[in-house]
Amino acid sequence: MSIFHQFFWVVLGIGLAVIFIKTQQWSVSVITPARPNLSKGLIIGGAIIRWLIITISLLITLNNSLLSMLILFVSFMLARMVIIFRQQRLLA
Repeated sequence: MSIFHQFFWVVLGIGLAVIFIKTQQWSVSVITPARPNLSKGLIIGGAIIRWLIITISLLITLNNSLLSMLILFVSFMLARMVIIFRQQRLLA
């Protein structure tokens, strides 16, 4: 696997992490106690869609190679942790 392919999977993992976090933020900002059924549906439905996107992405990369999948997964998880820590102001 070339450096270009490895870089591509890292960028894709970071992009997926950003999308994952932004959709979580959107779901949380839309929920309201006045409409509990809609709020539950948004949270559960959003979580299912997010996990389906991640699963499909990992399966597509697994078809390429196991190393590609591991690169995507690690870059996704590390990017998510960095984003979450930055939002909590634990990182400058």
